[in-house]
Amino acid sequence: LSQPAEAERVVDLVMARYGRVDLLVNNAAETAFHPFGLADGEQALADFDRFYATNVGAPLRLAVRFAQRFWHADAADNRAHNRNVVNVSSLSGHQVYSGGQGIYASTKAALNHLTRHLALEYQSFGVRVNGLSPTSFPALIPSEEVADAVVRLDRESVTGKIRRVDVEDVASGAEQAG
Repeated sequence: LSQPAEAERVVDLVMARYGRVDLLVNNAAETAFHPFGLADGEQALADFDRFYATNVGAPLRLAVRFAQRFWHADAADNRAHNRNVVNVSSLSGHQVYSGGQGIYASTKAALNHLTRHLALEYQSFGVRVNGLSPTSFPALIPSEEVADAVVRLDRESVTGKIRRVDVEDVASGAEQAG
């Protein structure tokens, strides 16, 4: 999906098969940690373009192409079907962790801000855009918890929200709005 033509191909295939999309979940994740950090530079710089293309570019391309080809023309139908884009980010996009996460974390911070901008723009044609920022999954929380958080977020009517999903949130049964 990091190649520009692939997003268009996916949109074409989905629309041909299903005829509509009510929920787009962007769960792109290109990740590697750089143990020598950004100061060492070589591996972080080598990963930069690929990480941004996958973690930010692919979700943007899919959201834009679905909007252009399907959602933009019918705000009433979009609202009736509660259409929503959910971008899966990371807690790393909100806070600094050690261990060489600079490039990865910056992509997730960019995705969070892009989510807010898309929400502002897409509200004019009735499509909501939200995000989830889970901690590491499945290492720290089960993937099923992230999927359940997507479902809960999709059932709501909010837009422009980034929900944090951390170990404590899973234990208490509630995500934190951000």
